[in-house]
Amino acid sequence: MRPFISICIPAYKNRASLQRLLHSIREQHFNDYEVIVCDDSCSDELDALVAAYEGLPGFRYVRNRQRLGSPANWNFCVSLAHGAWIKIMHHDDWFSAPASLSLFASEADQTAVSFLFCSCDAFKNGKEYGFTYAPFGDDKKLLKTTDLLPYELLSVNRIGCPSVTLMRRSCYQDFDPRLIWFVDVDAYIRQIGRGDVLYLSDRLVNVTYLSENQITHAVGKDLSIGLRERVYLLDKYELLARPEYADQLVVEWSPLPFSLLLGSLLFPQLPARLGTRWVMLTSLLRNRLNRVLISLGLGLRQQVDRWLERFVKRMLS
Repeated sequence: MRPFISICIPAYKNRASLQRLLHSIREQHFNDYEVIVCDDSCSDELDALVAAYEGLPGFRYVRNRQRLGSPANWNFCVSLAHGAWIKIMHHDDWFSAPASLSLFASEADQTAVSFLFCSCDAFKNGKEYGFTYAPFGDDKKLLKTTDLLPYELLSVNRIGCPSVTLMRRSCYQDFDPRLIWFVDVDAYIRQIGRGDVLYLSDRLVNVTYLSENQITHAVGKDLSIGLRERVYLLDKYELLARPEYADQLVVEWSPLPFSLLLGSLLFPQLPARLGTRWVMLTSLLRNRLNRVLISLGLGLRQQVDRWLERFVKRMLS
């Protein structure tokens, strides 16, 4: 019989965190689910652990013959799912209470939307409480597509990590394998494009942040990845061709670190590939410079503007 929810766990090492997650699943009152663990580790260190949880409903454990990486392992894990709803859980996140899955299932059973997400408590390295993330307040809300615009998600992820989400299987689309930093945001943009989204104010999941073992920690050290992926998403959703987004993007992206913007200048092939979009990036740089230089007088700011105009013409010629 088809389960109502498929709990998909793309795992990679971190035995203690995976055990905590599996233990939180075992404690759930709701049991119309299946559990799929796809192990991307290069060793058998998780084998003995998962053996202790084989009694969970619909439990399956797959150790990849070759490492897939992120997000390919996420997609592979979901491809094995049979449930009506997909509940991705990263191995270092866990359910906050035994009633968490019941509340997810109850809302999913009553709603016509295909995408739900909840607020959460965030724990530093999975241990010390850091903060509560309730991006849309303390009440359940049906969010319209105008409440979660693509350019806003590119600036601030107002949903959170995939562990706080629940997606209808029939509407699920694979995570884009060309992305790392914005892989979840890209998936959210596509889901939101299908219609309204349901926000649950209950803190149903605990998430880990600032862990050295997380992909975001490693990627965060290479700011050029963020730049490349932003440009890729601008192209993918043709945001610069939409006037309502273009001006706002300049404002929203202006707080980007200097290192991210100046780092783009290290890619000599970028201007030719981006064409007029290079003007967008240099506009961001100008906006940021003006903020920094505003106290130094209008004359200096005008000199910076003239320098950037000459720079753009040279790069586009």
